[in-house]
Amino acid sequence: MQKKIVPEYLIETDVLSGFLTGSYSAELFVELLSSGVCYTSVLNATELMLSTESKSEKLKIKQLLSALKVLGIPGRYALEVGKTGKILALREELMVVLARMNSLVLITQHPLRYEGTDIAIQKFK
Repeated sequence: MQKKIVPEYLIETDVLSGFLTGSYSAELFVELLSSGVCYTSVLNATELMLSTESKSEKLKIKQLLSALKVLGIPGRYALEVGKTGKILALREELMVVLARMNSLVLITQHPLRYEGTDIAIQKFK
């Protein structure tokens, strides 16, 4: 019997923020969540938490993050920085390293930021 391969995604802050602000329909976001295993990073979670001071918005962010697997950034990943073949800003470089080291497809609204890197990128609808 063949083992079914479940896709695994690293979801960028822009996609998470778009869902939280209503830029994307809940149905579209739920479709992404149900299509594979979805991760984000501690960097993305921090960006979201720093984006508001509202207690109710922070609660929504926490609820969203509880539906995802949140990856930390191990120190050994620093040894992988700079191997993309393209000069990137630090946060984008870390996202590439996270995606590469964990074999994840990066889901973003801005795929051009990562063009020329060695990771799989998918633009969020």
